[in-house]
Amino acid sequence: MSGVQPVAAMTRVDGARKPPPVWGNVPPRNRAFTGREQLLEDLHRRLQEGTTAVLPEALQGMGGVGKSQLAVEYVYRHQHEYQVIWWIASEQPQQIRQMLVELARRLGLEVGSGEANTAVPAVIEALRVGEPYKNWLLVFDNAEDPDAVREFFPPTAQDAFS
Repeated sequence: MSGVQPVAAMTRVDGARKPPPVWGNVPPRNRAFTGREQLLEDLHRRLQEGTTAVLPEALQGMGGVGKSQLAVEYVYRHQHEYQVIWWIASEQPQQIRQMLVELARRLGLEVGSGEANTAVPAVIEALRVGEPYKNWLLVFDNAEDPDAVREFFPPTAQDAFS
């Protein structure tokens, strides 16, 4: 990720890491998750190496093979590296738009009545310029393929995977 500074880990009194300031819709962590260390390391390396304008990291495969669980585990392991983590149900474009309207509110963006036609471009631009947060991760869960959600990627996206 070019130009991205590491975020200091936030730790609770009990020693557990706190989620980033903007955290939304992330499913609960599967405490029984095991294995797949190499896949998690490869995903992290690819996201960290991202120097292109858009880096869609697609976890592709047949349904039911654990792509979402792998993404959930990645999010929890690396939450301290981001200021924004937003999980987006991506089966339908309208779902994506609604989730981005919610993100606009959480980012404190001035989007009028919060309609998707103003909120979605505002979120995309805020993420592009890194205001109010520059370290962010969007997870487009259950997207058919990266092209199906590409219109929702900021032109200079840091991280996004589906």
